[in-house]
Order: sequence, then structure tokens, then C-alpha cells
Amino acid sequence: MNEVANIFDMEPAVPLENGLDTHTQKTSAPALPPINRLAFPLRGNSINRIVDASQSLLALIARIPDVAEFNNIDHLHRDIKAEIESLELELHRDGYDRATILAHRYCLCSAIDEAVMCSKWGEESDWSERSLLALFHSETWGGEKFFIVLGRLMRDPPRYIELIEFLYLLLCLGFEGKYRVMHNGRTQLEDVIREVHDAIRKERGDPPEKLVSFRDKVFEKVHFVHRQTPVSVIWIVFTCLCALTFAGFYFAIDQYTDSVVYQLKNML
Repeated sequence: MNEVANIFDMEPAVPLENGLDTHTQKTSAPALPPINRLAFPLRGNSINRIVDASQSLLALIARIPDVAEFNNIDHLHRDIKAEIESLELELHRDGYDRATILAHRYCLCSAIDEAVMCSKWGEESDWSERSLLALFHSETWGGEKFFIVLGRLMRDPPRYIELIEFLYLLLCLGFEGKYRVMHNGRTQLEDVIREVHDAIRKERGDPPEKLVSFRDKVFEKVHFVHRQTPVSVIWIVFTCLCALTFAGFYFAIDQYTDSVVYQLKNML
């Protein structure tokens, strides 16, 4: 993990609530259980432990663009901070090294900050003055460094596949970083996403087939097509009916006319 660790070597340790920090923790140190205030019941469904542990915050990132108004910024900031610290302890408990934890935290903070500050209510708040990236990493913008980290990870996908998948999810959830302000940035970002997707597919292989095929629910049955009347026959019958109707009216009018003419002759 040296390539990724070099990016964060100069960062100061951020003290956690229980007095530990990411520079001095050991894998055997006792860990606090995850905080459930933002948790969703989605744990244990991913082969990627980093993604699995981060699902509550990933769900939060996905939901932020749909929130039209939000007034309790202080509460949100406090809960996210506590959740990130709890997540950091959980990853450490699972045996991840410092560089992995720092890279994960940096990219996660960058994505949450961007999601909040791109919303109307976040833009009008003071979030930019106390962003998560500034709190945990003493930086104000991670739009450039996010992709530097991703580039380092992409040099060795088999080794960093879990972090690559996590960053891929952040990109799919709308993180744009430096590409947000670049000319034709969206097209360039799509190329990056496609490259990351191909690397993941190459490492993970094709997705597994569904356990239950839709064909299992299809029952074979012999269907008989009943004889249908040709359209031409319908038109012939309709024409004949019209002709008979016309003939009937013509005969009736002719008889009535003869009767009237006969009466007129008698009168004259």
C-alpha cells in the first residue's frame, strides 16, 4: 500500500472520540460498535467489506440530491462525523491498514462534502466552512486528490480491488470532483468510470447468473388457434347487406310512388 500511503504521509492524525487515532491504532485494539443513527439494514450483502461497512453513508449520498429542504445542518454534520469515526474503527478492527483507512475516509469525505454543497440547502449553509474534508484531513477540496488516489489504486487492481469498487460507487452516485468545473468534463469522467468498471469486471469476473431463471416459471402448453374469418369475407357480407338494404328501400319507394301516381290520376 506504499503508493497510496505516500499521499497521506504528511497528514496529521485526527483524534477520535475514544482517544485513539489512525496513526497509532493496532489491529488488536478493541473497537467500538458501529453507530446506528444513520445505519440502514443492508449489512452483510456485499463481498466487499469496505462497501458493506459504508452502506449507510453511501445511502445518505444517494439521498441528498432528492432532499429539497433541510434545516438541521448541525445535527447532520454531527451524525456524519460520528458515523465516519465509527466506520474508521470498524475497518481497523477488520484488519485494514492505515493507508487504506485514510484513502477510504478521504474519498468518502470528498463525496459527502460535494453532495451537500451541490444541494440548494447545503450551498446556503455554512458547510463549506466546516467541511468533513477540512475536519479530518485539513483540506478544503478533494476533487483533484480523489482521482490521484484512484490512479494509484488502478496500477494494481488485484491488490486494491475493494477500494477501487468503493470509489467506483462514489462516482456512480454522482461524485465529479475536478471534472465538474472542466470543459467537457462529463465526457472525460464517463471515460474514467468506464475504465474503472472494466478493471473491476476483469478482476471480479462476470456477474453470477440469477439463482432462479425466469424460464423456470414458464409452463409449456399447447395452444390451438381457432379458425378466424378472413377480412375479405367480412367485407363481402357487409357489401351484400348494404346492397340488400338499398334494394329493399328502392322497392318500397317504388311501390309508394306508384300508389301516389295512381291516386293523382283518379283525382284528375
